[in-house]
Amino acid sequence: MGAFQVYMGVDPAMQQPMSLAPSPSEWQDSLAFPAYATAVSAVIFLLELLLRRKTPQKPHVTDAQSIDSVNTHDRSQLTQCIQNQGGLVSVVYKMARFLSCCALFGLSAASLFALYPSQLRFDPTAKPWLAIGQCTAFAYASVLALVTLASGPKSSEIASRHLSHLLLLTWAVYVYRDVWPLATYTHSPADAADGVLLWVKFALLTFAAVVMPLCTPHQYVPLDPEEKMTPHPTQTASILSNILYTWLDSTVIEAQRVSHLDFDRLPPLADRDHSKILVKRSFSHLDPFQTRSQRHIFWGLMRVFWTEYIVLCLMLISRTIAYLASPVGVNRLLNYLEHGGTGMTVRPWVWIGFLFLGPVLGSLAFQWYLRTATHALVQTEAIITQLVFDHALRIRVKSDAEGASPPATPDSASAVAPAPGADADRAEETSGAADRAGAEAGTQADTGKNLAGRINNLVTTDLENILNGRDFPFLFVEIPLQLVLSTWFLYSLLGWSALAGMAVMGAMMPLPGYIATFLQRIQIEKMKRTDARVQTVTENLGVIRMIKLFGWEPRVAEQLAEKRAEELEYQKKFKLLEFLNNYITHLIPIVSMVVTYALFCSNHSVQKYSKCLGWYPESSKTELLDAYADELNGTEPKPLPAASDIIGFKDTSFTWANNNDGTLTPRRRNFTLRIEGELFFKRGCVNLVVGPTGSGKTSLLMALLG
Repeated sequence: MGAFQVYMGVDPAMQQPMSLAPSPSEWQDSLAFPAYATAVSAVIFLLELLLRRKTPQKPHVTDAQSIDSVNTHDRSQLTQCIQNQGGLVSVVYKMARFLSCCALFGLSAASLFALYPSQLRFDPTAKPWLAIGQCTAFAYASVLALVTLASGPKSSEIASRHLSHLLLLTWAVYVYRDVWPLATYTHSPADAADGVLLWVKFALLTFAAVVMPLCTPHQYVPLDPEEKMTPHPTQTASILSNILYTWLDSTVIEAQRVSHLDFDRLPPLADRDHSKILVKRSFSHLDPFQTRSQRHIFWGLMRVFWTEYIVLCLMLISRTIAYLASPVGVNRLLNYLEHGGTGMTVRPWVWIGFLFLGPVLGSLAFQWYLRTATHALVQTEAIITQLVFDHALRIRVKSDAEGASPPATPDSASAVAPAPGADADRAEETSGAADRAGAEAGTQADTGKNLAGRINNLVTTDLENILNGRDFPFLFVEIPLQLVLSTWFLYSLLGWSALAGMAVMGAMMPLPGYIATFLQRIQIEKMKRTDARVQTVTENLGVIRMIKLFGWEPRVAEQLAEKRAEELEYQKKFKLLEFLNNYITHLIPIVSMVVTYALFCSNHSVQKYSKCLGWYPESSKTELLDAYADELNGTEPKPLPAASDIIGFKDTSFTWANNNDGTLTPRRRNFTLRIEGELFFKRGCVNLVVGPTGSGKTSLLMALLG
């Protein structure tokens, strides 16, 4: 036993008796979190099983007692069990996960028995209850993994969800305790005493908690157990396959091999996307005759797609944080290079990892966002189309008959030629009456409800406008979060200049909203013209044979051209305002950036200029002291008579080099400019100082300037 203990990293000589009661520090240790999660998961799992037993269950097509099993008695029991678990691939993944959990339980139990033998002599530095809780967590995980293999689809799905959460939490605890310290200079793994056993355990835990959930195919559970459907590839693909779209590879490869891919070779429609399933799911929240309320359709759509929008918000949060990782990594790397690693806590390879993982994780999060949002868009389009047409069938045709305009009347050129005499007069009266009736009908059509046009626009233009608003989480989730994080990051780099840039951005924010009010007004007027045009086209198509019979095509074309011209006029205004709105939206961050960096650079320049102004008097004073350097040699300057209009010298000498270290030549070291007698410069005149090279012209000017 002693040899085994030494192999496990425990010295038998260090074992001493200790109490079995947990200390207060053990309850707060991070290694106790898996035990807490085990207790909570066990309670919730049992409650879910009890509720499922009390709820009457319909026969399931993939259960052990499914409908198909009546006609498949010749199958072996093993084959039927594999089929119930989702296929051979799914069983292999679940079996690998079960074996990993059993191995983790065995390693934790071996560590426990090695640290705490039967004579109950413990390592005083160890914490027995933490090891016992760890063994309990892995034992519970092994039981859940076994349930995923031996139970039906529903129970297997519940157990798999609990198992994934428990293992992921345990893996996160080990990353925090033992992996993160390796990325720092000041910490060491908390469980380093386990030696090699720690990293074997962490490798198994990574495989079971991260790799398996990402790569395990999902088990298909039909929404309607009484109707068997072929599952869509996304319903059985793994999480990693859905993120990387690898489930489309087979379709793309097959399409590459043929000139034309038949429609029946495409993936089948998922049962969750069938109209009857969507109607059953959504009409109780959207149909006015079922909700009995006048609330906006937005709230009904949120009731239907609340889970999808929670996922969208989480993906946007992940994307925002991931995209900020690259600037942080660059900043920390430059800081590391600037200080040469002095005083650093985190190793530089962590920041290099930020440069790689930030864009990758951000892109993956956005791809999952696009997948979820596009799926919700397609379902919303089908739901609203079904809702509009169902509601249109409840409308009485009589309700719009009074506002509808009759078919277009012919103009005078297309009227039938009148008979001579009185018949001609009656024909002229008839033609005039027809023109007046056509004008009245046109006015009546303009002021009518345009019911047919409104219905057609509801399922086309209006539906597209509704679907274009699906990305509103960008406005309420990503933009505020990105604004806060970016401002904090820039403030740490640029100081108060970042706050000034944020203030400029806030001041310009009302501009897009102000333009949006005009956009809304123009959109309302444009849609009225669109409804009228579609109404006219619908009515004319209903009587197209009569129009061609009487030759009314020019008049009909003229009416449509007028309505289209009015619609295009508002469309032009709408596009111009939309362009202006987009231009200002893109201009706001540019202006904010320019203001931020301009203030930062100007502040930096002012600080440098202030320092220079502070240094100049000191440096000037130091230079003026050279005038008294001759006192060391016993030569004192003689004062000149006070005269404000005299510039010059009188019986004086100047010396610039006073070094006695022996590094300079004697001639240069002892150079002295002596001026005997008086030497004056005349004001307002050009004074020339001439002489051979080395005679002291420059020294004279330097002495004059002080």
